[in-house]
Formats: sequence, C-alpha cells, structure tokens
Amino acid sequence: MEFLVIEETVGYGACLKTHSYNLWYLELIPLTHHIALLDTLQSCLRSPSRGPSQALRLGFTLLVVCGLCTCSGDAHEYELVSERSLRVVLPERRAIEPLWIGTAGDGNVVVVAGQVESAKLAWAAKIDAHTGRAIWTFELGRDGITATPAMVATGASPNIMSVVPLPDEGAYLCGNIPPPTLQDRARMFLVRLDSEGRPKTREFINPAENVPSAGYAAVRACLPWGSRIAVIGTYMTTEKVAGAQLPRVSNYYWIRSLDQSGNTVFDKSYEALNPAFIPDPAGLVAVPWQSGVLVSATDNVDTELMYVSDQGELRASTRFAGQQLYLVRHSVGLGNDNIQAFGRDGTTPYAPKTLLTLDEHLRVIARRGATTEWTFAGPFIFGMPDQALVGFGCRVQHGLSLQRSAAMLLDGDLKARKSLFFEDADVFDSGTVTAAGSLSAQGEYVVGRMAGSAPNPNANPSVLPVGLIVNFVHARQLPHE
Repeated sequence: MEFLVIEETVGYGACLKTHSYNLWYLELIPLTHHIALLDTLQSCLRSPSRGPSQALRLGFTLLVVCGLCTCSGDAHEYELVSERSLRVVLPERRAIEPLWIGTAGDGNVVVVAGQVESAKLAWAAKIDAHTGRAIWTFELGRDGITATPAMVATGASPNIMSVVPLPDEGAYLCGNIPPPTLQDRARMFLVRLDSEGRPKTREFINPAENVPSAGYAAVRACLPWGSRIAVIGTYMTTEKVAGAQLPRVSNYYWIRSLDQSGNTVFDKSYEALNPAFIPDPAGLVAVPWQSGVLVSATDNVDTELMYVSDQGELRASTRFAGQQLYLVRHSVGLGNDNIQAFGRDGTTPYAPKTLLTLDEHLRVIARRGATTEWTFAGPFIFGMPDQALVGFGCRVQHGLSLQRSAAMLLDGDLKARKSLFFEDADVFDSGTVTAAGSLSAQGEYVVGRMAGSAPNPNANPSVLPVGLIVNFVHARQLPHE
C-alpha cells in the first residue's frame, strides 16, 4: 500500500486519496490543538463500514488509513421543524422583545426575558412549556426598583439581558437601566428571584465606579459558570489629552464571578485590543469552556475574542480585522472540546462565510470557508454532530429588501442545506430572532421573537405589535435510506 503524507505548516493535517484509501496524517503536538480532526478520525475509526484498514502510532505522529472514509465523513441528513409555538400576550397588548430564552428545571418550563419598549419596562416570565401559562412574571419599573421618569429621559428602555436559572427554581436576572440624562451613568442590576418570581436580593453594580473618567457601561450577559455565575459587561473611559481636541477613548470588558449566594469571587476588567472598539449590544457571546469562559465581541466590522480562567486570569486574546464572528454555542449532549467561531469575511451580507477552529491560545488551527449567495445573520449559532451548524436570526432576500425571521442548517462545507422561516397566519414577522437557546435534548431548541398582529383589512394597517412568540425547533436526523 502506498502512503502519501503531506505536512501542512499549521500542523492541521491532510486527507488525501491514494488508490481506494484515504490517508489521514496528523501531528499530535499538542493533542488539544487537533480536537476537531480527532473527532472526525474517531468517527471513522468507529464505523465498521468505513474502516480502519490500518492505524499506526509513530512517536508523536498518528497515521490512520480509513478504507473509503472521506475527509468530511458521511454526513447525516437533517430536517428543521418548528414543532409547536406559544403566544405570550400582555394585558396591555404591547410588544415584548425577548433578549434571552431557555429552559429551567426538568425542561417543562421556559424562562424568557427582555424588554417592553413601549412601556419602558424590563420584563421576564417563567412559562409552562406546554400550555403557555405564565407561572410568574417580573417587571422592572413597577416594583419599586426604579422610577419610570428616570427611564423616559433618554428615551431608552431598561432591559434584562440574561437569566441564570438556579437549582432552587429561582433565578438571577441581569440587565441595564438607562441613565436619567445622557451625562449620567447607566445602572446595571443583578436581581435574585425566588421560585415564585419574587425578588430576594437586588443589587446595582458598576464595574467602573472608582474610575472618574468612566462613561457608558452595560451588562451584556450572565451565565452559569460551573458552580458559579459569571456577569459580563463592557464600559468606556475617556481621558483628556493636552493639546488634543478630542479625549482619548478606551473600552474595557468586565467580568464578575459570583458564587450561588451572590458573593463576589473576583471582579476584573480587561482592556479591548483596539481601545476604540465598541461591541454591538447584540454582538457579544459568552460560552463556558473547560474551567474558564470564552467571550467574543463584534462591532459588525471586526471581532475580538478572549479566554479568561476561573481565577480571572486573561489566558489569551486575539483580534480578527474585517471579520464579523460569533462563538459557536454547543448543543446539549455534544460536548465543548472545540473552540469555534462562525461569521463572515467582510461587512456585507453576501460576504463569504467562514468557520474557524481555534486552540486554547485562540490560534486558528482550521478554517472552512464558502462563497455563497445566501444571506444569514444572527449571533445564535449552535454546533451539531457531523460538523453541521444550526443558526437562528434573519434571512435577507430580494436584494436586501426583505428580512425574515429564520433558522438555517449548514452542513460541514457551510452549504445551506435547510431553511426554516417562522410564519404565523395572524402575526407580522418581526424580521429576526432575538433570543435562542438549546434545550435538554440534542438538536432541540427554543426560539423567541417579537410578535406583531396582522391588520384587519378594514382597519388601519399600522397596528401595534402584540406580545412575543416562542417556537420549539427540532433539527431532526433523518434515517438513512
């Protein structure tokens, strides 16, 4: 048998067809740099129909010959199905923009949170996943935490950015209250609710309260972090420079680690790689990885990534100029050995798509790209088996003139295999999915989007949106024929 081996300069590996065999060559220095390739190799090794015909370990080099095993493997076929939906309507018939959605406990309840812009309210609710009945609701602005006039001054609404369900069926909520005036600082809050949705503790937080020049600040996410909770935000500082017309601007990331009782474990700031870099409010994604946490942030032009240990040490950071990327979230049951970021090379919706695999130092060890005519945007990207991806956001059609809420399934070559548009007969499409989460079973997701009412033909067509819609989506594997 002829062996043909090529060593790529990035140490990433090669799959070459020689006669009726495919030869994998993989340099294992260090092993963790090649998790994505090892997953594919292991899949090949476990397949009785595809090999292996031979596997050799030579020092730090692994040679695996898989009979009739292609580089991408035999991908499963999936279909995207919106299995059911729930309609959540406020008594005042106001639109609810969901910013976070997920399940709690045994998966029979959905927790959703966000904002009610028209009423200047932050809003959250625990909902029965089968009936849509609200178990509890929480509104910031009507419970004495803050006064409505303070919010109206800037025309902005308070919001709840994330929820961390707790083992006692309570939850932590984190969010932002706009400042009374543009000269004042915003206030970030952390509220702990009991199992009935009643506030147990309330805390206003400001990571830059001891920095006189600090300006705009906001909580971007809070998430479970092992036995702890991570609260992640950003803030900006300005400093006058002698002889300069404009002040020097610096931007920072901020992480506060809490135990389950709300006690601070550490509270640290990290300067952005580009001091003038200001992340889009919806462009920050945080994902637990190993014992630390990964954070990606994009301003829709460039992207910064960082990896912080469970002690608050900045282990790695990097910047991708001209690339809009989001960390890939891992579906339940898939594991999270890989660090992957998905997005586009360029700033236009039709820019080539790219999927990067990174090592623990955030160095690129594998890259997949595709130039396609389809457009999809959204920070909710989930990894699937067979290197497939499921994304939730919006699909742009007809020369960028129509934006529709959608889910998309991409195969290992980043080809758009399936699209699912969220349509309801009596509801206007809000244009995009604003919240999505992975459920307790692999390939199952819950999606939140703002709902608008369909106009009566005899009425004024400019009707107010009403409530929100929760969709349960299944990326279902089809049986092999």
